[in-house]
Amino acid sequence: MNISRILCLLPVFAAMPAMADQAKCIANSFPIVKITKDYQFSSPLFELEISNKSPFAIRGIIYRILIEQEGRSIPWHDDEAGVEINGGIDKGETRSVGVGAYGAPDDMPKDAKVTISITDVADKDLNQTVGKIKIMGWGNGQKSPICPD
Repeated sequence: MNISRILCLLPVFAAMPAMADQAKCIANSFPIVKITKDYQFSSPLFELEISNKSPFAIRGIIYRILIEQEGRSIPWHDDEAGVEINGGIDKGETRSVGVGAYGAPDDMPKDAKVTISITDVADKDLNQTVGKIKIMGWGNGQKSPICPD
């Protein structure tokens, strides 16, 4: 086995517990209280009620939408996207945020299982906590103090 490959992978494995801790912190600090579906348009739209249980206001979220069907080996849709929230969500506040499964196929069954999770949040300056998915125009390269690694 090539020793340089092992050394290159060490930082990735070392970061995995921190990323898991951040994911848990985000899930606990910003729970999705309710999801409402709307299939009026070609791509399904969802209204998320998000509570902010953290001590920080947030201005944006990165979310993952997974749409699966029992008996089907490949999901209908599996994507992450971001949305800036006008007015943000202050600490202790619950707000509705509209998100979409853009690019989901038109022939997707309406009874498919939808799972939506928040994978990252951005502070008032749009600095992200995790930063795995980059959004053009968000932040200045600094990490958000929300859910530190």
